[in-house]
Amino acid sequence: MRITITSLALITIAIVLAISSTAETAPISSIIVVDPNPPYQAGNYMLLSATVGGYTVSPASSPDTPGLQTGTTTAQSIDPPPINQDYEADDFNLNTFCRRGTEVGGVRTVDFGGRTLWMNTNGNDPDFFIFETGRNDSINVHAILPDGSGGEILGQAINFPTGGWGLTGLSIQAHPTENNNQHGGQLIVGLAFSITDLLDENGANLTNDDAILGIFIDNAGVDPASISAVYVPEPSTFLLLGLGVFLPLPFVQCSIRKRKMRQGLP
Repeated sequence: MRITITSLALITIAIVLAISSTAETAPISSIIVVDPNPPYQAGNYMLLSATVGGYTVSPASSPDTPGLQTGTTTAQSIDPPPINQDYEADDFNLNTFCRRGTEVGGVRTVDFGGRTLWMNTNGNDPDFFIFETGRNDSINVHAILPDGSGGEILGQAINFPTGGWGLTGLSIQAHPTENNNQHGGQLIVGLAFSITDLLDENGANLTNDDAILGIFIDNAGVDPASISAVYVPEPSTFLLLGLGVFLPLPFVQCSIRKRKMRQGLP
């Protein structure tokens, strides 16, 4: 089931350098990273910004500020932690990655920015950013949709081929505390896509007004280094945050209730 939220006015902020006319899947064309001990002696590639075409975005400084926001990732694996390091996809250090030991199943990420529902807030620019090691994996991505009764349903898969990954110019380096040596030398690559690239359970493209719970990457071999989604606060919320006031999202909850009423749902 699709929950649609009426779009409110969006604020234009510094991270938006250009507005695309249509949403499209695209390789990440360039990134900027920083390391506290150049040349990457500490094994950290901390993402400062990522660019797709004319659109550049940076990690958000907090869940309530604009930019890329990570979620909570659960990767299917036969091996338990610490061999299964799915949490490594929930940060912006591109030199550490979701290492799953014995790889089975896929990778699920929800609660972007700590929010149960994610919705588009940046117009037609890319919404989701994935970085991976190796550039040897084609991925099938499903939207995780609310089913209207507190559960969830998977949208149909959209395939992103191996050639869709963009080179970052970086490769995995030995890390002093993380066991990532088995991927040493592998390329770090990235791609971005919009919610409108994803499909609902009937195979129809989602729109910029649809709300989702997260995404599911259906590939047993993918090793994501970072999975994030763009969030841009509403103008009134952003201004209140500057005054030290946090506004929750009653507009979202209200819109969902109205949608359910129109559909005859509880």
